[in-house]
Amino acid sequence: MTTLLLVNIGTRDVQLDDNAVLPAEISPKEGSPLARLVGAYLRHQERFAAYKDRIRLPMIEKALGFIAPGNKAAVQIVLFATDQPEATPARFRDSDTIEYAQLIRELLFDRYQGDGLQKKHILIRTTSHNPADYDLMFDFYREELRRISERPDMREAQVYLLVAGGTPQMNTMLLLFGSDFFGARARPIYVSPQRDRPQLLDTGRQIYRQALRRTLAERAAPYATQPAPDRRKKRGPWW
Repeated sequence: MTTLLLVNIGTRDVQLDDNAVLPAEISPKEGSPLARLVGAYLRHQERFAAYKDRIRLPMIEKALGFIAPGNKAAVQIVLFATDQPEATPARFRDSDTIEYAQLIRELLFDRYQGDGLQKKHILIRTTSHNPADYDLMFDFYREELRRISERPDMREAQVYLLVAGGTPQMNTMLLLFGSDFFGARARPIYVSPQRDRPQLLDTGRQIYRQALRRTLAERAAPYATQPAPDRRKKRGPWW
């Protein structure tokens, strides 16, 4: 059975053991490193070879070890990243996570191909829209997760929703539509820097149960206003 891991990529998903190896212009002393620029820098062939063992993936690797501690041949991963157009102000676009997603894909395959993880099973889906806009993220995740859920190999898949990276708007919609399209098979997980083991969240089950109640109520509503049929038997004269 397929195990699917859906992941929002944020600016904290890639970490070096020492940011001093990065050029100052892409790794300011205050604030987070600029994800688009850092990711592109580390993906360079020679730098990737030099630094790959010094790069940590603190969220996704914990989640991967939790859902598939051994063989990973049945694991499929979808990384959701941001890739805004060039017209976007640099302070926003430089924090896009597309390059991090590409780097994570390379690192995961490099580290886990011996456990059966296939590169073709690590997909990247990007949004060009503002990841802080609830309406735009609503549309993006509704369409992306609908497509994924309709794939034949996803009909019985166990689905995990990693809601740790990305913006609050991205995580809200991943949780909402992951629970909507995959129902009781969707299991949200959260990774804390203070814990080695991810935490399973009950939120998805509650969302699914509420949606199920609404569906049943809507289907029952037309019958609630109809008079009950007269089931009394017609009797003749008693004499």
